Amino acid sequence: LRILERAARSQHTLWTCGRLFMQIAAGVDATGGRMLLQVYEAQVLDDLVGLREGHTAEQIPVAATQPIADALLLAWDGFEQFSVDSRHSIGNPPITSETVERIFAYFSSAVSELQQGFELYIRAAADAEPSLPVGAITLACTLSTSVERLVFEAFHGILQADGARAAALVGAAVADFDKASSELLHGRPGLGGMAAVNRTTDVCVLREVQALDLLWRPLARSASLFAAGNTSTAVMQDMSDRALRLYDQLQHVVTTYALGRQESCSLDATEREWEALLAEAGRLHTLCQRVFAELALAARGLALPWGSSRLAVALADVNQTLEALTFGSTGAGFPSPPQQAIADHLFRLSDLWNVFLQSSGLPGARRLA
Repeated sequence: LRILERAARSQHTLWTCGRLFMQIAAGVDATGGRMLLQVYEAQVLDDLVGLREGHTAEQIPVAATQPIADALLLAWDGFEQFSVDSRHSIGNPPITSETVERIFAYFSSAVSELQQGFELYIRAAADAEPSLPVGAITLACTLSTSVERLVFEAFHGILQADGARAAALVGAAVADFDKASSELLHGRPGLGGMAAVNRTTDVCVLREVQALDLLWRPLARSASLFAAGNTSTAVMQDMSDRALRLYDQLQHVVTTYALGRQESCSLDATEREWEALLAEAGRLHTLCQRVFAELALAARGLALPWGSSRLAVALADVNQTLEALTFGSTGAGFPSPPQQAIADHLFRLSDLWNVFLQSSGLPGARRLA
């Protein structure tokens, strides 16, 4: 698990280096970016050496197979070329478009090889011990890299003067983040060669994911502005700043899903939050009564003209309210469950509601992982 955690975090940091170079080349926050780039470059190089040759202090053995070792060596070689060329170009401005594309090629090679090494490690770990949470680790890795990829593609598109392609790539990164986040929370079945992922039920981890969502939403808004054609300096700077603020939380989330929760957490809720949660719980009770009342009327042939539309709205409201109470809702101002007992009860309620929807043939049922 330490190997997988290190490899996943390394991919995130590698993408961070690429993003920092692109923003420096575009002239955004060059001073701060240079300092961070040096720090993260050293971290990536150290990670790649440790993953390939082993790291005694961190209990990381040498690469398990020759294909993994080869992929990590190629990743190191590509990243070393990226590092040397990027440092030289930053120290000798201006950075031409030809230089950007040459460095982009080195970077892409490093990304591809490190991803291959990570995937080989994932498969080897799953074969050796099927119970390992390889699916969750992969999703957490996708979560972290998609943030950096989003900003990377935006700046690269500006430098290439290809806004349409950049907008599409930014949109794809946003979609990848949202999909990975949803599957980490709700779980997914093991289908189509993908490892199964159990839903997140630990209240401390739920709170960590909600903290991540709170940081993610402003970046997603800036990304939507970029995708709509707003490539102003203010938007680009905001995207860069938001990604920087997300870095530590993303690294923490990757570690949590790979190694498990390492420490206790604070789940305090304010008086206002408790009031909001209790009010929403009461609303959920009322909505469920409305659903059952509409179904009872329909079963007796007493459905009113507006019955079907009211039922559809009530079903959607129940699903939305139950989701907000179970996982928290940044937009609505609801924290994730402040006690494990509350979370456990909400998960049982969600399962019962899901069974009810499936048995009744009603829309909105989830496929349980």
